[in-house]
Amino acid sequence: MRKNDKSAILDMLKSYTEFHAGIVSFYEKGEMATSLDLLTSCQEGAIKIGNMIDSSEGEGTRAVSLLEAYCEDVFKLYDLISGENGCTERESTCVNVLSESVRGDVRARVSGLDSQIQSVYAEIENSIKARYEAVFMPYKASMWDSLESIYQSFMADPEYDVYLVPIPYFEKNPDGSLGKAHYEADLFPEGEPITMFDDYDVSVRKPDVVFIHNPYDEFNNVTSVHPSCYSHELKKYTGCLVYVPYYATAGGMAMAQSSLSAYYYADYIVAQSEKHIGYFDPQIPREKFIVAGSPKFDHVINECAKMQNVPQSWHEMMDGKKVYFYNTSIGGMLSDTPGFINKLAYVFETFSKNKNVCLLWRPHPLLESTFESMRPEYKPYYDKMKEFFIKEKIGIFDDTPDIAKTIAVSDVYIGDSGTSVTSLFGIAGKPLFIFDDHINTVADDEDKRGQVTNGFTLDTDDKWIITEGNQLFCSNKVGHSYRYVCRLDEHSAQMYSRAFEDGDRVIACPLSAEQFIIVKNGKVSGHISLEHKTENAGAFYGALKSGRYIFLLPMDYPAIVRLDTQNDKVDYIKGVNDIFAHRDFEEWMAGGAIIYHNLLLLASPVDQRLVSIEMSSLETQIIGVGDEANVTSVGMVADPDGTTIWILPYSGTVIRHWNPVNGECRYYKEMPEGFECVDLMRNAKTDKRPFSSAVRFHDKLILSPAFGNMFVSLDINTGIASKWIPPFEMPDKPKSGYIGAWAHGSLYKNVIRDTSENKCSY
Repeated sequence: MRKNDKSAILDMLKSYTEFHAGIVSFYEKGEMATSLDLLTSCQEGAIKIGNMIDSSEGEGTRAVSLLEAYCEDVFKLYDLISGENGCTERESTCVNVLSESVRGDVRARVSGLDSQIQSVYAEIENSIKARYEAVFMPYKASMWDSLESIYQSFMADPEYDVYLVPIPYFEKNPDGSLGKAHYEADLFPEGEPITMFDDYDVSVRKPDVVFIHNPYDEFNNVTSVHPSCYSHELKKYTGCLVYVPYYATAGGMAMAQSSLSAYYYADYIVAQSEKHIGYFDPQIPREKFIVAGSPKFDHVINECAKMQNVPQSWHEMMDGKKVYFYNTSIGGMLSDTPGFINKLAYVFETFSKNKNVCLLWRPHPLLESTFESMRPEYKPYYDKMKEFFIKEKIGIFDDTPDIAKTIAVSDVYIGDSGTSVTSLFGIAGKPLFIFDDHINTVADDEDKRGQVTNGFTLDTDDKWIITEGNQLFCSNKVGHSYRYVCRLDEHSAQMYSRAFEDGDRVIACPLSAEQFIIVKNGKVSGHISLEHKTENAGAFYGALKSGRYIFLLPMDYPAIVRLDTQNDKVDYIKGVNDIFAHRDFEEWMAGGAIIYHNLLLLASPVDQRLVSIEMSSLETQIIGVGDEANVTSVGMVADPDGTTIWILPYSGTVIRHWNPVNGECRYYKEMPEGFECVDLMRNAKTDKRPFSSAVRFHDKLILSPAFGNMFVSLDINTGIASKWIPPFEMPDKPKSGYIGAWAHGSLYKNVIRDTSENKCSY
């Protein structure tokens, strides 16, 4: 019997004591009709309970026998009250006064009914086992592995009735409406007892637990599960909704996955590890999480152990060759679609020249749908590449539903890093080679040099720099010749941004770490921990220092952080993050930041707002700079006299010249003929990040390009902008991509320093 049904029956039986008491009470008041109605209700309820037991347990149970005896006695009492002593069925009162003996008989019979119901209650509670109903509701067959091992464990549990109910899903049209419908029930593994979606009504069955693996509900731009299966709808009809991630991770999680609709309606979220929990929105209660590993790992391990035979059509291409599994992910495509297409061509061309290996290409199951909904202008190029791959038999095109079977027969992974497939290959113990979609040429000698650092700011604080691998270097500040000091952290990624000298110590500021690091005498000597813990990369954008204070500029971190170096006290300014840092899809945008006298100024990358923070008191104001619409900020530069500030745009070309004292703001909008921006990492035109920095020189503002294609000289008197030819050769085409760059360069005024300061103290 279903647990819910058993609970409902027992609750119903508990109410019988009150019904019985009412029968006696109304009888003795002479309200016979009411007393008889209660007896009728008792009998009808008992019959209903008996039918429920027969339906779930079969006929012949002791509980039903007890209920039948109860019904007989109810009938006898009904007959006594209605047929004796001058009472009829529907009379409201008795004509004759009932004798005390009859009254006593009624009380005794009702007491007997109480005893019978107690016996029924005990029999049902002790002899009828409660069964639970669990329903698994996957939408894509290729993602069934995210639920399969949990499903199998429930199937083996005798206390559960388990249903596998694949649900329909829809492609999204570019305008967000529901498009083409899909139903993949026939693609699930053979032998699994499938219940068709139309045959299982959640609102009627009210299952005890529901498992889902789609967390997006109506908020996915590519697909949508059937609206009746959104998490907020399912939660109406179950006491326990469980979300199991459709992906597995080798450590991190995409920032866009941290806060999704289903998390807030689910009763439980299955986390791969304790560390995995740290990537979710901190507002999600920790008690929701169940650390249980990943069913996807279970599936891969099982399939690799089976040594599955490959499809017959693959034999010829795979026979005696190393099989390279080429994975193309949605994230890789969206982050740089032109680079993605070019990379496809490069990979196909490379493997077509080598007949000693086999390329197995498995695009993400939703890749084509994502092209259609989010990158429709590139879909024809992708279609041509796919057609070319299949027609020319470059390799095996894998669109089978079970990725684990393919992993089992593959030797090597090649492809994107931001995908759970890498973790599946890792758990299978097979090598991985991660691609960079910006590289589509063979490396030359210059490319092979690689890079230690992405660059650093040449200002008064450039004595200390932090390179890749969290390595601290020190310069003599004469020729910027750096020497190694120590490693700040054992992690391979760069987790720290800048390092500032403070007396006899150096303070390293976190980038994605959770603490400041103190360096003394060339060694790490201590830490200053932060209040909030985050596992996501990109916690901070950078750091600024003025006097005794160090400020951390946030992106994903929920506050601006101030460190007072005199006492190592950490303070937090909350509630203004969204002005300085803005996330568009998975890309963070940060505005300009500058120290202006006793103020920290943080400008917005998407509008005219600016946060002003008094550095000692932390008094905070939000102001608008100028009255122009469509102005943004990517950087701020002070004039030499320190009275006015130039605000460089994040998008567009409107430059603001602002006087913080009187609020006056002038606008410079014109750019030289031929000026345009090209995203260096994506090799695509854009309106973002035209400039990286600027230098005021006499009556000119010289602007260096980030994504812009030229240096610009802006006459501050006339507002005329012209192309500026730097005194060095500019590259005429992008690099191959082996050494990444986020800007063409930065321009700084030469700062005369005391050359006697050629000693590093730490």
